[in-house]
Amino acid sequence: MKIAFFHGLESPAVSDKSKYLHSIYPDAYTPEIDYRKASAFDTVLKEVKERKIELLSGSSMGGWFAYCISTLTGIPTVLFNPALHGRPFEPNVKTGSRGAKHRIILGKNDDVIDPNKTVEWFKENGVGSAKYYWENNNHRTPIGIFQKYISMNESYVMTFENFVNEKYTIEGRKPKGAPEWNDSDAPDAEGRFRDLGIKDLAAWLIKTRKGDLKKISGSLTQQIVFNRNDDPAYAEKMEKVRKEVYKQLGREDLLDK
Repeated sequence: MKIAFFHGLESPAVSDKSKYLHSIYPDAYTPEIDYRKASAFDTVLKEVKERKIELLSGSSMGGWFAYCISTLTGIPTVLFNPALHGRPFEPNVKTGSRGAKHRIILGKNDDVIDPNKTVEWFKENGVGSAKYYWENNNHRTPIGIFQKYISMNESYVMTFENFVNEKYTIEGRKPKGAPEWNDSDAPDAEGRFRDLGIKDLAAWLIKTRKGDLKKISGSLTQQIVFNRNDDPAYAEKMEKVRKEVYKQLGREDLLDK
């Protein structure tokens, strides 16, 4: 999955959200954006096209950028309290008429961007289709809620087409109608995830996934999502294995992301 995330107006590019994304998608595009800069939108749009981004996500003003780019490219989005209205100033953007599917996550207590007006705005002006998810947060999206909706992509080992077309509910378990567990096309784990130590499991994953970070990260994320509620110690072990994989592959640059 080639994913992009655009931070909010007053938020830094490097955050718990960008670090989480890079832990799952090492090549995630999470640029630092000066929304007041006239050329910012065109710069980001160019990168999105060149990187062949498959999913756009953004928070607040970043959600507005993600939505606008979607109308030009047809790329689906996951938007967190997007500033589709009520922006403190108007950044230089372009919009088109290409429809896409939008997951819009709204904080019931958002006192910056009225979530009810967001729904009304999209009904009247939106390009594409929208599905709304309501949470109890304010304008700031907590990392747990961010992970909840982003992890939909990895946790059920599904195709991108299924991701943008199927309906899911996330309650810390496999949703009704989601595909059954699938350990990918790699060799059968045969209990190795639980039985092997951190270093040995990392080495086994590197060998069986031929050093492919995306496949390795996908396998580990699947283990984490399916077990983090019932067996948090096991989920924590998988996170440690991920870091060990980075070390063994000489990708220390990913350790702090």
